[in-house]
Amino acid sequence: MNQQHDIQTTDVTATPAVLPQEQAPGLSRRKFLTRAGVGSLPVIMSIKSGSAWGCVDLKCTPGETSLSNSGSAVASATSTTNSKPAAYQKPKWSSIAIAKNVFSVDFNDYLLATYKNTLFTRSGKKYTEVSKSNCKNWWSTVKVSTCYTKKSGSRYSKYTGIKREPGMLGSIVLINSTKFSEVFGTGTTSTLQTCLNANNTLEQYLVAALIGAVWERHSEYRNQYGSRELCYPAPQDLINAYQDALSRDNGKEDLRTLLKFYTIGA
Repeated sequence: MNQQHDIQTTDVTATPAVLPQEQAPGLSRRKFLTRAGVGSLPVIMSIKSGSAWGCVDLKCTPGETSLSNSGSAVASATSTTNSKPAAYQKPKWSSIAIAKNVFSVDFNDYLLATYKNTLFTRSGKKYTEVSKSNCKNWWSTVKVSTCYTKKSGSRYSKYTGIKREPGMLGSIVLINSTKFSEVFGTGTTSTLQTCLNANNTLEQYLVAALIGAVWERHSEYRNQYGSRELCYPAPQDLINAYQDALSRDNGKEDLRTLLKFYTIGA
C-alpha cells in the first residue's frame, strides 16, 4: 500500500498516564477512574472493556496490522519497583491521529479491495449481481461463491482478485460517507469522517473508539493477532453506552469526558 501510513503512525505513540505512586496502592480500577474525575460511575460501569487496563496501541501498517510496544503497557501496569506497588495506568487506546490513519488507509482503501468491484454470481447461464445494500449479506455471498465481473455487453469473466472483508458493523460498511446516526441509531447525521475530524467532541471519541473496536475484531487483524486480548469494548457496548448517555442528565458530557480520558488521558 502506501508508506505514508507507516510514517504518520510512528509519530503519535502516547505515553500512558499514571497515578502518582503514593495514590496507587489499594485503588481499584473503578476508584481510580472516579477519583481522576473522568465521569460518573454509571458511565464508567457502562464501558465493559475486557482488558482495557494497559492495552497496546493499535498501530498498524496497511495489510499487516502490526502492533508496537507489544505487552509493554500490561507489563508496566502490573510490575513493581523496589517492592513498591505498581502504578495504575489508564487504558491505552489509540490516539485520534492513529484512528484517522487506520480509517483512511485501511477502512477506506485496503479493506475495500473486493467491495469496490461489482461482482456477480452465476447459475447456469444467468448472472446475478451481488447486492451491496446489506454489507454483511454481500460478504457472506462473496466469500463462499465463485464470482464474476462484467466486461461488456453480455461478456463476463471470472473474478480472480483477492477476497477481503470490508470494515463493517452488522449490515453497514464503515467508510467516510457512512453516517453517525446509521451506526449509533440516533444522533447527528454527519458522516463518520466529519465526526472523526471534529475537535474534542463526544462524536469524535465515539467514532475513534468504534474504529478501534471493529478493527481489532476484524478477520484481517485476528488472523495475525488472534491471541491478543481486546483493548476496546465491543462495538455494541459503545453504541449502548451512547444511547444510555442520552437518557441521563449530563450523560453525553460524562461519556465524552470518559472517552477523552481513555483516548488521550486528559
